[in-house]
This record gives sequence, structure tokens and C-alpha cells, in this order.
Amino acid sequence: MNKPLPDKTIDVSAIIVNWNTKDLLLSCVRSLITNTHKVSLEIIVVDNDSKDGSQEVLKQHFPDVTLIQNKENLGFAKANNIGIRASSGKYICLVNSDVELKNECLDKMKDYIDQHTEIGMLGPKIYYPDGKIQSSCKRFPTLWRHFCEAICFHRIAPQSKLFAGEKMTFFTYDKILGVDCLIGAFWFIRRKALEQVGLLDENFFFYSEDFDWCKRFWNHGWQVVFFPNAEIIHHTGSSSKKIPIKYYIQQRRAKLQYWDKHHGWLSTKCIKVIMMLHQIVRILLQTLIYINPSSRETALHKIKRSVACILWLPVSKNPHNK
Repeated sequence: MNKPLPDKTIDVSAIIVNWNTKDLLLSCVRSLITNTHKVSLEIIVVDNDSKDGSQEVLKQHFPDVTLIQNKENLGFAKANNIGIRASSGKYICLVNSDVELKNECLDKMKDYIDQHTEIGMLGPKIYYPDGKIQSSCKRFPTLWRHFCEAICFHRIAPQSKLFAGEKMTFFTYDKILGVDCLIGAFWFIRRKALEQVGLLDENFFFYSEDFDWCKRFWNHGWQVVFFPNAEIIHHTGSSSKKIPIKYYIQQRRAKLQYWDKHHGWLSTKCIKVIMMLHQIVRILLQTLIYINPSSRETALHKIKRSVACILWLPVSKNPHNK
């Protein structure tokens, strides 16, 4: 970011990136409006060239919402940056289109972050639609944590901090806690911190931008904090599930980008080996599951995506090195 963003009278700028999630987008905007009472709010929707009528219905139902229409799918990071540049709030809230707010979420988050000036990013407690708690806090990647996930230690011993991998499956999500990383479904950000940290890295088209951004917040001395007093519902995977194999490979590409950016070429080579091991283990496990006729369709799909990833890995190139 070359210059400070403006700080005007609006308390919170909520920015939603949308791509073909019309119904969820309407629910998200509605929940922002109906669950926010104490703070002044502007809502900015950045649409990544949706073809499902999202833009038209948003204009019809919520004409006061600012709509920015991209001519192509620019990805998560770049689209959010466009929204951030157009925003004017003291705080910025990046909200996935498949999120619904609960019980004065923004009001509670603003009250808390106002009182804790060391916090640069705040994240709420996240529920799945069925009421189960979603794992939303992560630890920064290490070679050991990647290895634990590759050989399924994280599934065998999910309550162990040593073997749990990146996801904090041992955390009960019942207390305020400083964490390495918050997933990108919902971020409540102090503009002053953003001016120091900078915008999202647009080299990350989709995925791993959460690790990168949170690491940069910590590197600049700003805390990243989980705040369970504020709650949302996350209808996870609503956009990416439409292209599962592409989505699966993109996740791995983004992991390599993050690793190369923050750890260097030798560690990236090691991660590639671990990622290859990960896919081989998954193929073996899904082959066993394939024996059960009722599970064959799902198992075959997972085998295909692992094979696709194995074929992609040896020729993969990192966009950061272009």
C-alpha cells in the first residue's frame, strides 16, 4: 500500500466478494443489515463476473449497497483489495458471501477491538449450518505439521498439539485467544494496522492468502485474535465446490506460493516431496474404501483428484518466481 487509506466517519466497511452465489449473497447482506445496530456501516459487494443474476438481484433488493462489477473473475485477494480501496470505514470487515452474521456480531467486535489497541485483526466464532463449530484458527505451516497431515497423524491424534498439524483441533473455541492465523471467511481489521501491513498479496488467486496476511500482521507487531463472543454461520465451500479438482490443485499451488515466499527454495522442495507423499497415502486409503460399493463414486473422485495433483506437482511453477 503506497499511501494511507482514508479514515472517515463510517465505523465499519463490510466488503463481500461474490462469484455465482446469488442466494447466499442476499442472505449475507441481509444478515449484515439486520444484525448491526450500534455501528455505522457501509456494504461494498465486489462481483467477480457472476453469471447467475447476482448483480441484478442485489440492485433490486439492496439498492443502497455499493456494487463493483469486475469484467472477469479476479480471485479472492485482488477483488477484496478493490473493495478495500473503495472503502472508508475506520474498520474493514472482509466477509465471504456464504456467511450469515448472528446476534450483533459487528457491534461486539467493534466494542472489543476499540478497547484493545494492540489487535490488528479479529475473528469470530464460526458455526456450520447444523450448529457444529467450524475450525477457524490455524497454526503457521511447518515441515513437521505438513508431514503429520500427509501421513494422517492429525486424524489419529487430533487433540495432540504435537501431531495435530496446522488446524487447531485441540482448541475448544471457548475463550479469547491470540492465534497464528484466522481463516479468511470473516476478518475484522483495524485500518491503522492495514496501512502498515499492506493489502492482500494478489499473487494468491485463491487460498493461502490467510496464512500470508496473518503472518504479515504478526511481523508488523499486530495481534491476530480469536473472539468467541461474536458469532457467524459459514456455508463453507459454496463457490469452490463447483470445480472440485481445480479447487484441489489450486489449494496446493497456493501452499507452494506461501512456502516459497516465506521460507525459501529448499524448504519449498521439501514441501513438494511431502505433498507428493500426501497424495500417495490418499490414493492408497481411497483404494481400500473403493472396495465398498456404496462408497465407490466418492472414492473414485478423490483418487482422480490425487492423481491429478501428482501429475501437476513435478511441473508446477510458483507465480512469485515469474
